[in-house]
Amino acid sequence: MAPTRVVSTFHASSAVVCSCKCRLTDANTEHLVVAHPDNIKVYSVRDSGLVLQCTTRIWGRVLSIKPVPITDTNKSNIVVLLDHPDPELLFLTFSAENPSLDLAQSISLVEDGAPISEFYHGVLVDPNGELAVISTYQGKVKILQLADGLSVQESDARLPEISVFSLALIHNTHLAILHLNHKRCVELVVRELSADDVSSQYSLIFSPTLISSNTLPFPHDDIPKLVYAPEFTKDESPGGLIVAGGVKILLFALNSAESQQRITRKLSKAKEKDKDKSRGNRRSISSVVVAEAQKDTKYRSPTASVQWPFHAVRAMCSIVGKPLTWLIGDTFGRICLLALHPSDPILTLVVLGETSSAETLTYITNQVFYVGSSGGDSKLVKISTTIKDDSVAVPLPDGFSTITEDMLSQDQDLDPDAREDKGRVVTSAGSFLEVVQTFKNLSPITDAVLVDLPNSRHKQLVTCCGRDNTGSLNVIRMGTEFQPKASIPGLCDVVQMWPLRVKVQDTVHSHIVMTTLRQTYVFELGTASTMIYQEPDPATGFACGTPTLCVSNFMGKAHGEYNTASTLVIQVTASGVYLLDRDPTGGWSRKDAWKPPTGEVVAASINTSMVLLATSNGDITNLVALGFANDKLHQLRDTRVRLAREIAPVHGPATHPATWPDRISCVTCIPFDGKPYTKYVAAAFWHTNQVKVFTILKNEFAFTWETPLLGAPVKSLLFYNFYGSDNKDDLFLLVGLVNGTVACFKRPIPSKQNVANDMEVDGEEAVAETSLPKIVTIGIGPVSLTPTVVGDGTRAVLAAADKAVMISCQGRRLSISLLAVQDVVTACSLNTEHYHNSMLLASPVGLTIGSVNALTNMHIQTVPMGYSVPERIVYAKSLGVYGVLCKITRPNRIGGLDTCQSSFRIIDDTKFKLLSQWNANADELIASIATVTLQESNSTLFAVALYTLNDTDVEVHEGRILLFSTEVSSVAKLAFQSRQLSQVASVALNGCPFALSVTDDGMLVAAVNASVQLYRINLTKIGSDVSSYSLQKVSEYTHFYTVTSLASVGQRVIVGDCMQAVSVLQIQANSKLDLMAKDFTPLWPLTVEVFDEDNYIGANDHHNLFAYSLEFKDPKPKLVSKGRYHINDMVSKFVKGSMTPADASSPLETTHFFFTASGCIGIISNVKEEEYGERLVTLQEQTGFAVPGVGGTSHTRYRAPRISNKTNVDDKSSGFIDGDYIERLSSLVDGSPAIVAEISRQSAFTHEELEVVLESLQSVHL
Repeated sequence: MAPTRVVSTFHASSAVVCSCKCRLTDANTEHLVVAHPDNIKVYSVRDSGLVLQCTTRIWGRVLSIKPVPITDTNKSNIVVLLDHPDPELLFLTFSAENPSLDLAQSISLVEDGAPISEFYHGVLVDPNGELAVISTYQGKVKILQLADGLSVQESDARLPEISVFSLALIHNTHLAILHLNHKRCVELVVRELSADDVSSQYSLIFSPTLISSNTLPFPHDDIPKLVYAPEFTKDESPGGLIVAGGVKILLFALNSAESQQRITRKLSKAKEKDKDKSRGNRRSISSVVVAEAQKDTKYRSPTASVQWPFHAVRAMCSIVGKPLTWLIGDTFGRICLLALHPSDPILTLVVLGETSSAETLTYITNQVFYVGSSGGDSKLVKISTTIKDDSVAVPLPDGFSTITEDMLSQDQDLDPDAREDKGRVVTSAGSFLEVVQTFKNLSPITDAVLVDLPNSRHKQLVTCCGRDNTGSLNVIRMGTEFQPKASIPGLCDVVQMWPLRVKVQDTVHSHIVMTTLRQTYVFELGTASTMIYQEPDPATGFACGTPTLCVSNFMGKAHGEYNTASTLVIQVTASGVYLLDRDPTGGWSRKDAWKPPTGEVVAASINTSMVLLATSNGDITNLVALGFANDKLHQLRDTRVRLAREIAPVHGPATHPATWPDRISCVTCIPFDGKPYTKYVAAAFWHTNQVKVFTILKNEFAFTWETPLLGAPVKSLLFYNFYGSDNKDDLFLLVGLVNGTVACFKRPIPSKQNVANDMEVDGEEAVAETSLPKIVTIGIGPVSLTPTVVGDGTRAVLAAADKAVMISCQGRRLSISLLAVQDVVTACSLNTEHYHNSMLLASPVGLTIGSVNALTNMHIQTVPMGYSVPERIVYAKSLGVYGVLCKITRPNRIGGLDTCQSSFRIIDDTKFKLLSQWNANADELIASIATVTLQESNSTLFAVALYTLNDTDVEVHEGRILLFSTEVSSVAKLAFQSRQLSQVASVALNGCPFALSVTDDGMLVAAVNASVQLYRINLTKIGSDVSSYSLQKVSEYTHFYTVTSLASVGQRVIVGDCMQAVSVLQIQANSKLDLMAKDFTPLWPLTVEVFDEDNYIGANDHHNLFAYSLEFKDPKPKLVSKGRYHINDMVSKFVKGSMTPADASSPLETTHFFFTASGCIGIISNVKEEEYGERLVTLQEQTGFAVPGVGGTSHTRYRAPRISNKTNVDDKSSGFIDGDYIERLSSLVDGSPAIVAEISRQSAFTHEELEVVLESLQSVHL
């Protein structure tokens, strides 16, 4: 039976679809609201930039957002329009106390049977907050009357125009409509608008006009924009309408009052004339108006126009405070300023520069605007008054008439007779744009690979991202970025380090003590580039001829008070304990020493008031506590590790004895609450691999609690409270094991321990209520634990084996962040004048000083490629290179044809340097790529599939597959080896090779139009070092429509037919392709991948995930559906694997990543146990009362699979669980015991089990 699978977000959608600036509170702070496809972010506008306030997940796909002014205030609500198949309007209010967007009102826009609008889906809001117009269906709009930022009345109004391109409000009395009329001509009209209807008459305020196809050549593809221009002085015009999106930007003035009176008189005369002609067939004035208007619809000359020199207009916004200026952005990121000179209406277009392709533009203030992009990074950009970069001037088409900035300032112009309009285009020799802030965006992700580099112990994802002018490769690593500041080579074999301060109360460190397995070193921290070795007198200073177990500053007590100005230091070695103090020369002098009566010290821990030792003499092990009084060390307690009370072990067999004749491996007495003393200590034992927690009594140590038997001996122990409080419910016991893992126990001591002030215990027994341990795999080797504070103030623990992780608490649950460093043996915190809040890491070859600014679970490195947009990628580990398919688009002016060039590149896998490139023919585009490893020659080849583009053909009829090898050629002038591409074989195809896949035995599978073809790569040895390759087609299966995706496992090929469903082909022993099973459900799959030979996953064009299993119950194998789930995004790729080591304590196992067009990266995890999966399904279904969504739809309906852009109300998701939804329970679990009890009752999950699930989900993403 197929397991239940959990769908979680690794990286949220980052494409921007809309943005707006408004004020959401009564304060003077302004806000920028940014809409992503499935979430909305609110930023506050500060002098330093944009500061994120909150993020709200939306159950639906966001199309548009607009501010709705609240009556008699200076603040606004936000209205959100959601897309089909469940269109909805949401009114959100902002809460400043606990920053969040809360749902105030929702209005369903669903109309069964109504045709969906083809071009325009949007919402318009009157600037006064009195009216809103919504368009989602053809031939109608919804009109809302607004008050106090909410809707108070709804009306449906018929709209005579069907194919609407754009709408614009003229105040709240008229609606301007740009549409495609019944003659397939673009027409601009204006209708009167009331609170509940749209007039059937054309308004007298504007005379309808047609717009030439020469101006708008491709309105279906490049949707034109319509913008209202406020009043300007030309003929006392009440304003005008700007049409942008064609080869010209047009301004049409609205009719003045005088013009409207003239039209009225003309219509009155027409009415009287009509009466004279036919008294018996009188028509109403409305009929006359309509007929006259229709008769007058013609191509009218615009009031002003200006040539548009670039590609299609993508975004446009007005500049606040300058009502007749706008910012315009095109498809390839060119930004221009459009200005209307009102006295003699002239449009001036100023080319400012180039940035990311803008999906939305929002002017902020002081010449700063926001560029929201769905194809590159979103940016906060400032317009400078001078050229900021003279190397990036925006090129214009050849022969395009422009003027310079100097000519504009001198009011010079070109000859008006030399062109057909008076508009002016101003260019300069550089860019006026300066990037202030950047917001990372991965969309669209077209392909990805999971890479395990040979010299790295961390896996990473490499994605193909971007479009138009912002192509990029993005390297995504799990973990937190370590910022190295200095390195100290040569200090080898360090196994432990301790920082020291001059005084206990100091915050900066002055010395570092290091130990190897043979001796100890003391260094004074000098300048930023020096550490001074100190060689103390072995008789009177540090004991440096032996390894050190522990070193720390120490204060003890003086006259009953802790001496915070103490300069004492304690050093512990196997032979004893040494008390040292600073001498006048800045060195260290020995004041006292303590040696065990018999045996040696085997483990030690020091806090500022006590030394905890484990001494051993044969089979006798003692815990010893030392203190300080009268300038001497003295023994406080000595216990032969014997219980004060005979308490049965909490874990393990009941026959386990209460005393242990074995050695202690490590101890800890570090206080967890910041105090100079502690009441609790812990010790770990060799032969049981257990940790015992003891309470410090007056004369001995009393057993409190013990861990279960652990999987390996214990190397390090640490009590730690990640919140810095003294609340024992937040306490963790971290146990570092010698096998590279850390066991994390929560609440290891009783929350109610009856300990008197004199540290005596009454007769009541206290038992710790610890949670189940979380096992974290670090790497290989013993784990050291170092408490630290990162740059943003977060308390964390650095756990280091050969790799390192940062353990912290987020949402009151453990969070694990890999640290981007290698071969870490041990670490310590470091805080000096030159290295503030830093860490010192020791590796086998030296030391590194660095810092962590903030804890994240993800680090993204971007390799910009500009116009070379990567579309497909593979990785050849044996060659150390990536194979990347790129497409370069050279944009033409709108109306012209863009030229495309495909290329295949090999790129170095560490520095991402271009090693070699092969360019396709001008009429060829590359479709897919694969790597093939030939066992017989132990060589790796690249298979590149292309097709020939012919505009006259409906279907591609010509293509080819090429094989490339890479040869190493030494470059004399460079200090590295370069790989060169060499074409070694090719085969012609009779169609488009949409996809390639490789079988386990090295055969190549190609999806060519309606067929699946199987190729064998033949190798012929010509000489000792020369080989010849050829491609031989051995089989073909043709019973499909259009095969666009393939996956292979073993001898099976999974086929995704984009016009039908999923099939499984079997490669027989004679290499023949046979149909094994086929599901005839019309899914329209876009991509498929395998779990194993019998289980598969895929995604379709309706934004659904689906899963299949191959079952053999019948005589013939059968594909059985095992899951349907609405992902609310278009999945472009599945990648099998995981970036993190398997966690044996987790109920989940990560199997796949998936990538989407909006920049989302998701994770598919299998639930290990079937019964556990059923309980998770119940948990999801039964917690709707606790986890309300933003939107009127329920979670069940939101995740129900879509069919033909509709939601079946009787259907629901199956086989998949929404991990993000389950994770939202975390805030409820932490804040409401009543809800926790109800959730446990509904789903049979205990509180501890729920905590484990939430920790597993939270560990896979930010």
